[in-house]
Amino acid sequence: METAYLCPENDQLEVPISFIHINRINRTHKALSIDYTLNRPIDDKIEATLLVEKLENSGWLKVPSVPWQKNPCEYGKRIDKEGSIRFLKTLGLVQADACPIPGGNYSVKNYVLELPHSTPFWAGRFRCKFVMRIINTKKNIYCVMFIINIVEKVD
Repeated sequence: METAYLCPENDQLEVPISFIHINRINRTHKALSIDYTLNRPIDDKIEATLLVEKLENSGWLKVPSVPWQKNPCEYGKRIDKEGSIRFLKTLGLVQADACPIPGGNYSVKNYVLELPHSTPFWAGRFRCKFVMRIINTKKNIYCVMFIINIVEKVD
């Protein structure tokens, strides 16, 4: 991950991010620090999406992304159970293997982001936007953007 930043509408969201920063851990890894407050649980009334664009010579081009998924907690555990539980433990959840994610104040410090080797993806520089919203109203409640650079590694 190269950088993370707030969505322009952050201050109007129900779950505004109060702090976000990327720290260099070593030559190849960076870590995320983020603070936010959930006013509601992340449950089956919430859905999330990940919008992805790849940097090409002509600029940022949309690539296949994750469409809106109901209950982001359950979805995260289906696609990467180990990574999801590791992140939820970092949030301080005692039952990190259970959903929903309860409302509360959350602070993550120096969380090393890793893309599992089994994740199918392309090499290159990407701009990503993660958004959560209330299903009934389609009102966005959380948004964060980041730039990642994926380098193909041959073992």
